[in-house]
Amino acid sequence: MTRLWKPGLFFLLCLLVALLINMPLGQLLGIVKIPGNIRVFQPEGSLISGRIDGIDINQLLIQDLEYEANLRCLLSLGLCYQVSNPYGSLQVRYDPIAGSTELTQVNLEYPLQDLNRMMGTVLVQPTGLLQINFDSVMIVQDKLNDINGTLVWKDAGLAGEDINLGNYVLSVDKIEGRYELVIDDIDALLDLAGRASLKADGEYTLDISIRTKSELEPGIKNALDLVARKQGINQYVVRRTGSLDPALLGNLTFSNE
Repeated sequence: MTRLWKPGLFFLLCLLVALLINMPLGQLLGIVKIPGNIRVFQPEGSLISGRIDGIDINQLLIQDLEYEANLRCLLSLGLCYQVSNPYGSLQVRYDPIAGSTELTQVNLEYPLQDLNRMMGTVLVQPTGLLQINFDSVMIVQDKLNDINGTLVWKDAGLAGEDINLGNYVLSVDKIEGRYELVIDDIDALLDLAGRASLKADGEYTLDISIRTKSELEPGIKNALDLVARKQGINQYVVRRTGSLDPALLGNLTFSNE
């Protein structure tokens, strides 16, 4: 009898894993605790592969997702997926023991008019493409723990203005317990350079310098007047210091662990 319990236990474990793998995703999501700021719409498929009509994260709706599992991750008690939608793809690794989610190889490109619809009403509507390239985004216990990558605003413009301002790059990194942003242009119509920093106590600084061409469209100059201070002929600056809203600060961690 004692010789049978180990094979029997192994069989039960294999059976449990098989049931979980083949369980419809909708039923599985009913068992797993999902953070309150995330809603999943119309899941189809199983733990291995399938599609989701949409995921709402803090009222940002991401639609038409397809996913496929890397089953080798199960050996390390993790879940790994290749996720894609019409805008690009990314790799996801979830560690249920640590409560961490890591996004890697994030390569997405969104038309800004689509993002404008996702985000609702904004004062000035940007146009062009937003290219999202992140090497790594780490989320631990529902908080952003680490981030490294770039956002590229390609063929930048404003709704209602027939002008292409060029391409602009925002690099994001976490360095020595603070979040750092570097802003630059790529041979664009606006010569732009700047930095921003956010510390653990919520204090942030923003320092951007902008040089424009004399023939810049009046509508673009008016938009600059809304957000920047004129410092000289065709020169503007944006300088801000302050404290981040505690509700937003609570979504970030600053330790280097």
